[in-house]
Formats: sequence, structure tokens, C-alpha cells
Amino acid sequence: MRLLILADGGYGKTTFLKHSAQETASTTTLYPLYVSLRDCKREDVLKNYIGERHPGLLKLPATDYKHICFFLDGLDEIGDTGNAVKQLNDFSRIYQDSHILLTCRSNAYFDQLADFSPVRLIAITEEDIETYISKVYTNSNTPVNPAELLSSIFRVL
Repeated sequence: MRLLILADGGYGKTTFLKHSAQETASTTTLYPLYVSLRDCKREDVLKNYIGERHPGLLKLPATDYKHICFFLDGLDEIGDTGNAVKQLNDFSRIYQDSHILLTCRSNAYFDQLADFSPVRLIAITEEDIETYISKVYTNSNTPVNPAELLSSIFRVL
């Protein structure tokens, strides 16, 4: 699986990716590797950059790659987009049996990754959040008023 998560700045790509990595760790047999690409410089080789952050990765036999799910955050933050796309395509071929979820800002992506299925995150409204809270707390022993919960959260923030 190769999934590209696209959204404008501030839409929650990083939060979504981190949450997905946590869910993967707790609900599947895949091993999640989260990597922020923010500090990856254009002269860095992506495979080595990730290997420095997860040294055990470079020691794994290729047969174990199918058990890894890479969560790569911020393709648009690497700098030289052409080089970043080339390196990501190379990385994707090296780890062809692994899963990769990648985030990128919508305005920085121009359909350059053939192996990735693009998905757009959309903005949610306060009503969407209230509906979600209502559904999550339906089975709770403590009744929750979604509007009051949201208000208290925003007061804390």
C-alpha cells in the first residue's frame, strides 16, 4: 500500500499521520516507523536519512520489509521537490514490500508519484466534531454534551 495524504497547511496531516502510526502499532502486526522529513536536506539520501533515525532498519533482511509501515511526514518540506520525488520513488522500490503513508501539502504536489494513491484530507466543521463526540460517548456511563465539551476544550487552549 502506498498512500499520499494531501491537505493544505494546518489541516492536520501530521496529527492524522501520528494517530495512524499509533493505531497501526496497537491494531496490526505491522511495525510503524514515523519519520518527519522536515530536517531532511536536499543533499540527504532519503534511505540514509531514515536509517539514521531508525538504525535497525538498515540491518533488516529484505524479507522483513513487508512487516514495516513507513509514516513519512512532509514531502513538501524537503526543499528540492524534484530530487525528493526521485528519492521517494527510489526508496519505494527498495522497500517495495513495505507500506508507505506520506503527507504533503496540496499545493506542492503535482502527481509525480505513480505508485501512490492520493487522498485529500478535508476540513471538518464544529458540527462534525459534535457528531463525532456524540457517537464516541454514546456508550459512556457519563453523559456528555458535545457543545459543552468543545467549549471547555477551547477554553483550555
